[in-house]
Amino acid sequence: MAGPYNLVFNGKFLTAPMTAVHKVALELIEAFNRRMDADDRLRAAVKGAILAPRGEAMEIAAPHTPVEQGGWFTWQPWEQIDLPRMAGGALIVSLCNLGPLAARRALTMVHDAQTFSTPDSYPKNFVRLHRFILPRNGKRHAGTLTVSHFSAGELARWGIAERDKIHVVYNGVDHILRDAEDAAILKTHGLVPHGYSLALANTEVHKNITVLLEAFARDQLRDHKLVLFGSHGRERFEAAGHTVPPNVVFTGRVENGAVRALMQHASAMLTPSRTEGFGLPPLEAMLLGTPAVVAPCGALPEVCGNPATYADPDDPGEWSRAIDLLRRSDAVERGHRAAHARAQAGQYTWDAAGAKLAELILEEIGEKSLRKEALSS
Repeated sequence: MAGPYNLVFNGKFLTAPMTAVHKVALELIEAFNRRMDADDRLRAAVKGAILAPRGEAMEIAAPHTPVEQGGWFTWQPWEQIDLPRMAGGALIVSLCNLGPLAARRALTMVHDAQTFSTPDSYPKNFVRLHRFILPRNGKRHAGTLTVSHFSAGELARWGIAERDKIHVVYNGVDHILRDAEDAAILKTHGLVPHGYSLALANTEVHKNITVLLEAFARDQLRDHKLVLFGSHGRERFEAAGHTVPPNVVFTGRVENGAVRALMQHASAMLTPSRTEGFGLPPLEAMLLGTPAVVAPCGALPEVCGNPATYADPDDPGEWSRAIDLLRRSDAVERGHRAAHARAQAGQYTWDAAGAKLAELILEEIGEKSLRKEALSS
């Protein structure tokens, strides 16, 4: 199948439910296609496709790398058996942590090393699979991609890949601007602008939402709401042993426009994670002008920079003081913080990520002489 191609993207994710990692893959491939659309020299150098298993596939705007479905299997067997067979000698680019063990001419994006550093956050079989495949791919494949310099260091530290074979391709965050805000979500949950702070509802150990629940149980924040959005609800938190104070609101999973509204009207976006490979939610909020309070852990200081407020992941009092200070800011101070937050987050665009990915692909398919010229426009 790969006769006409020198590049194939691993499209296994197109036939699976959407996750944050799958969203990054979708954005990167679409950005790469926009890069091809804008530059005929790059388009001449790359002949590509997205290979995917048979079955219903999500839509992707990729006119220069059309989706081709085939193979005998689904999921992991498809990735390990069908994909390398279908790709032939083309470069295989996988963007969702895993890639085919049989391939050598491959670039695989590994977002973080958290199945090694924080295994308690994941099901045991998931951890076993990643611990088996990641270091083997790191040794065999032409290169490993990741999303921050922190993650690059972690992948090297855990023996997943050698540091000189790891390439950083930062995520973009400008997707948050595409959908108009759906402010009805505020009325639905009885929220008023700047009367709440926002965080992702996630019970994974490294997400460390415990410190926020303890902070919002304090008198200092008694009249301020913590809004948790995402699929993990109150029952799941209580089943995991958390005590949920009465000023916590769970929205459940919400659409993009509602997420934008929640972020845009929050007094702060809160990310107390003990580790993050990148950290999309605080940067999304910052691009909307909302201040972020984050733990000084993982890639969060690297990507959020000076405009973010930092709080100790083990100190609920420090979190409550930081949140209280931000919620009491006047309009002038909020405007000042918003300008700095937007400037920091504005550095991370999907078009920049697509250009970096194109550079690495050109190098691997043997087009080094064209790389600089093709990407300079």
